[in-house]
Amino acid sequence: MTASPGSTAARIQEVCKNIGVENVEIRTESDLDVKPYVHNIYVEWVDVQMPEDVRRVARLFKESMNSKVEALKSAGLLPQHVRPERATVRDLLNVQVLIQSRIREASPHPPSALFQAAAVHSAAMKVSHAIEMAETQGIPALRSYLERLREDQSKGAAILRNDPKFSDAALIAKQLNIDKVDHPKVERLAGILLDQLGRKQDSRIIVFSQYRDTVEMLLSELAKNAAIRAARFIGQASRGEENGMTQRKQIEAIEKFRANEFNVLVSTSIGEEGLDIPQVDLVVFYEPVPSEIRTIQRRGRTGRKRPGRVVVLITKDTRDEAYYWSGRAKERRMRDELEVLRGEMRRKNIVRTFKEKEAQVTQSAASVQQEAKSEKKGQLTLGEFEHV
Repeated sequence: MTASPGSTAARIQEVCKNIGVENVEIRTESDLDVKPYVHNIYVEWVDVQMPEDVRRVARLFKESMNSKVEALKSAGLLPQHVRPERATVRDLLNVQVLIQSRIREASPHPPSALFQAAAVHSAAMKVSHAIEMAETQGIPALRSYLERLREDQSKGAAILRNDPKFSDAALIAKQLNIDKVDHPKVERLAGILLDQLGRKQDSRIIVFSQYRDTVEMLLSELAKNAAIRAARFIGQASRGEENGMTQRKQIEAIEKFRANEFNVLVSTSIGEEGLDIPQVDLVVFYEPVPSEIRTIQRRGRTGRKRPGRVVVLITKDTRDEAYYWSGRAKERRMRDELEVLRGEMRRKNIVRTFKEKEAQVTQSAASVQQEAKSEKKGQLTLGEFEHV
């Protein structure tokens, strides 16, 4: 049983093949045999406008990105129709695969131009991440990322340190951080949490964010409100000087959350699945995710024992909107694909059942004929009977 097998027929069939599934059943919240056992989950979408100062930082990062995209197009690594402002992370990941493939093909003496292209690609990926941090996360989280980038000794990072547009954006972000100018999501989030705790004082809440930098930023900001008792919940892997949470610490955090010592858990993707996290009253997506599986898993943390509430924060005219609609489209496609697959499997089962029945009838008929022949062999003819 799974809540999220995949958004395409190929992925779903692969899962079925790997675990030997021959029939698929799909149930949604509206199915009659499910309705009595599920609780409503009320989903709200909160649009947030990006401040002009933050928009300026993002705009400079995008101008920095333009030169990288054009260089990759000139090298024949990106299609010419890809506009710099429309280049997606998927486009850049495809470039990475192409560069690696060309280096392998030219081995053992690949041209230096390929390694230069790899450095430009690396720079583009780093700028892409900076854009996302500026547009969807917050200035303190962005600053944490930029500080690590200053220490990064890769060729991609070196390209950015010599890029005037990128450097200007970083300087403005530094000043905004000093001036305490932040993304409005932070203030909206605090308001949403306080509103929920006002409605139900013993509420348990999970806030999901994709990035540890954002988790740390939110913990710092939420600590300013006495009613909000927040704790981090991150993975075990360490990153540079930053340590992850040991399994013991993770279990301890969950137990304290269950006992209501903490009423808010600020979590990365580690809290989305596979852990015994107690029922929560509110789940907040600090940002939408483009994965239908992760969307379902995040949402599924509430509404288990009683009606639940989900709030999704979306920054207007940013990747947030693209990721939100992507996730919704994939989830809808997954349901449609499951319905089609279920129909196909049912037809196959009917055909298989018919063939099995036909084989049984054929086998039975053959047995009857064999018995008839055996009986005939044991019978006397009329002439033989008269001589007895």
